[in-house]
Amino acid sequence: MATLLSTDKALVYAQEAERKRDWATAIDLYKGVLTQFPKNKRALGGLNGLKPKAVQSLLQQAKDAQAAHHWGKSQDFLSLAFQLAPELPEIGTALAQLQLENGDPASALETAGAVLASHPNREEAVSIKAIALRDLGRLKQAKDLFETLPETADSVTNLAILARAEGDKAKETHLCAKAIELAPANPSVHWNYANVQTYKAGNAHLKQMRRLAQDMDPKDPQSAPLRMALFKAYDDMDEREEAFSHLQAANALTCAATRYDFNKDALRYALSKNIFANTRLPEPQSQTSGPIFVTGLPRSGTTLVERILAQDPRAKACGELSFVERATSRLMQRIIEGEIKRFSDHILQELHTEILDGFSCHADKDHRVIDKMPLNFRWIGYICAAIPEARIIHINRDPMAVAWSLYRHAFVGLENGFSNAFEDIAKFMVLRRETMGFWKDVCPAHILEISYNDLVTNAETITRQLAEFTGLTWSPDWLHPERSEAAVLTASADQVRKPIYTGSDADWRRYAPQLLPLENMLKSAGLV
Repeated sequence: MATLLSTDKALVYAQEAERKRDWATAIDLYKGVLTQFPKNKRALGGLNGLKPKAVQSLLQQAKDAQAAHHWGKSQDFLSLAFQLAPELPEIGTALAQLQLENGDPASALETAGAVLASHPNREEAVSIKAIALRDLGRLKQAKDLFETLPETADSVTNLAILARAEGDKAKETHLCAKAIELAPANPSVHWNYANVQTYKAGNAHLKQMRRLAQDMDPKDPQSAPLRMALFKAYDDMDEREEAFSHLQAANALTCAATRYDFNKDALRYALSKNIFANTRLPEPQSQTSGPIFVTGLPRSGTTLVERILAQDPRAKACGELSFVERATSRLMQRIIEGEIKRFSDHILQELHTEILDGFSCHADKDHRVIDKMPLNFRWIGYICAAIPEARIIHINRDPMAVAWSLYRHAFVGLENGFSNAFEDIAKFMVLRRETMGFWKDVCPAHILEISYNDLVTNAETITRQLAEFTGLTWSPDWLHPERSEAAVLTASADQVRKPIYTGSDADWRRYAPQLLPLENMLKSAGLV
């Protein structure tokens, strides 16, 4: 009788939740009843009646959350909608795509697999599955899957990315040219092709890009990659004024589209300072175990350091992982909403488990993970509190060199939105300086700061220092990361296949007149 009463209450609460449009609670309650009583007519009817309006509502909530750049919430809404309506492949592919964009290829792989189980010919799901495999480092499987797709600009471009990752420049160039043949009006394929060639006067591709630029609305944000490609072409030809005008246009378009708000980054830093106020974490528990995090501003040399460390066969270079960002952001949101009042051992264990479970998708337990997500410097205190054996390497580079590299690079995603405007670059660089100063008081023994300039000019001394700090074994191979055959999926793929070299920190001086406002901002901030 007690069980029947409990069931009745569960169904009443489910109906109340449904009226409040609290779909997650309603679904859980109906399913909870059906777990005990699979033939319960009221629960079956409630769930079936709930489905049409809940799915429609959840899809709208997901759309609204995406418009507000609340990617985690959007993913949660889509996940619940797909749980309710797994027979609708468009929901599953939208969820898998968002999981990819949120840096969770393992979940995207699972979701795409679920779609393909009932819709095996769904090309969008095949493509997402292949991209997820690529991002998980399973390049051969990804390539095989991409080759099953019809020849489109997207599929050919993805094969070009794999060729680039493997260092096959000739194949990458051929595929990038093929993508332009397939989609000549797509600005992104021109940007890809621009990066595999060196331009001279009279270049046929440059003429093609100029014609396309004339046909496009100059205010269309979709033209930003084309403007970046034109910058690359004119830069190659040393036509600096023309080149910089296209770079400015590209960044202005991207800035308008992404709507970067520095205050959000500043707020997260302020919250972290409050959480870790008067905290000093104990020294790492072990030098020879635990993940290694390579951090710094983007374009500061994180890929080079990752490649050096991965010369030790016990370490696994995993690229730029997003598990720390996602886990920490969710934790901070729970603190903001008042769900969590303080860091307990239980909360830290949850954070520890979530990060390391994510890493397990990229490396087995016998390897030490190297995560080179640059912006993880924002979460160093959280990392070290949750994973006491973690080691953090932070790279400092000449401020003007890294600022110029940020401004001239076309980043994917919103996390690097600060790179599209001089003022935002300067403010973010100040924020990084203050953040690192704070973390060095919180967990000094976990952090090794190195200079990019010292690394490239005195490689043996610095690489031996890296080996000692991480507990990895130094060898002469550490001086020749270009000899590694490991794939590289980041924008630094070409640079890290060259021997360690000097001189790149002076590249910005070619554009010194155009960069004077940026230089003055950095001087005012005491950065140069």
